[in-house]
Amino acid sequence: MSTPPLRVELSAEEDLTLQELRVASDVPQRTKDRAEALRLSHRGWTPAQIAEYLGWQVATTRRAIHRWQREGLYGLWDSPRPGRPSPCTPAVMSALEQHLLTEEGTVNSRQRRDMSYGLVVGSLTSATYIRFMNWQATRAQRLFQRTGIATVIVQDNASIHTSKAVQERMPIWQPQGLDFFQLPPYCSQM
Repeated sequence: MSTPPLRVELSAEEDLTLQELRVASDVPQRTKDRAEALRLSHRGWTPAQIAEYLGWQVATTRRAIHRWQREGLYGLWDSPRPGRPSPCTPAVMSALEQHLLTEEGTVNSRQRRDMSYGLVVGSLTSATYIRFMNWQATRAQRLFQRTGIATVIVQDNASIHTSKAVQERMPIWQPQGLDFFQLPPYCSQM
């Protein structure tokens, strides 16, 4: 006898709460992703489908569902982690964001309107980076077809950016309208 598939049943109120969490600006991204995973499960998605959509492992999806079942809404947030606190406090991240948007010489007002950026604090694997860049390439291709404007990715010399796996993907991404600008090994502007 097989076990029923792992699935979340949400009330209308719970679904609305999770939807609001998903778009809230002051909620950590991991919490937002867990909220989205629960809403997808409620709509009949399997853990494998959710994992593929979010770029997770299936086990991560299952853990998020089990945490919801055990702890409810509180299970969506991370517990404090052991070890040294991150040097990137919310105040530091806010200051960096403000710097990127307002610092003279960084971008002009037209570029600011058209610029998006991402910053990762912590570890990132080549596989995760490639998935992210595949997504960026799809977006860049749509933008290029619609407007003729290429998307430029500015990268530092982190090992993930110069890895063989990433370098092999660049010729695939470039025809999709994704161009790369590699910063020099030492960049005093950073």
